[in-house]
Amino acid sequence: AIVYAVCVGVGFAFAENIEYFIMYPESMTMRMLTPGHFIFAVFMGFFIARARFTKAMHRSKYMALAFAAPVAAHWFWDWVCFSMSEEDEIIAALMIIFFVIFYITMLVVSVKVIKTQRRRDDALYAAQKEYAKLMAEEQAQAEGRNAQAERQVPTE
Repeated sequence: AIVYAVCVGVGFAFAENIEYFIMYPESMTMRMLTPGHFIFAVFMGFFIARARFTKAMHRSKYMALAFAAPVAAHWFWDWVCFSMSEEDEIIAALMIIFFVIFYITMLVVSVKVIKTQRRRDDALYAAQKEYAKLMAEEQAQAEGRNAQAERQVPTE
């Protein structure tokens, strides 16, 4: 789910960058250097995956988080970007520091989310492999019993 969400995030980023380029051509360099949509999409994919593989009574909570987390992070990202002004150098410097801290925090959290989901996926794949192995063994035993039964049936 994270991979699909990141693909959606890339598409959204592309559309948003086109819109911003039309409205504010001078801000295009800043827009192209901010991979926030990838990070926001990781959170969306994580919560969608949690909603998919959790009990029914908790699914709506995770789906709401899948929407709310990236929207809130995107709003905050835009607020920091658009709050920077060149008129007051101290406030601009503080906003840049705040922006860098926010970006690094989001990056670290998204990497942790990906690692957590990967561990869960690895455990799920291991269980599926074990189940497939048991089913193959059971089928081989059943085929062996059938072949043995066919050899024991007397032919006339």
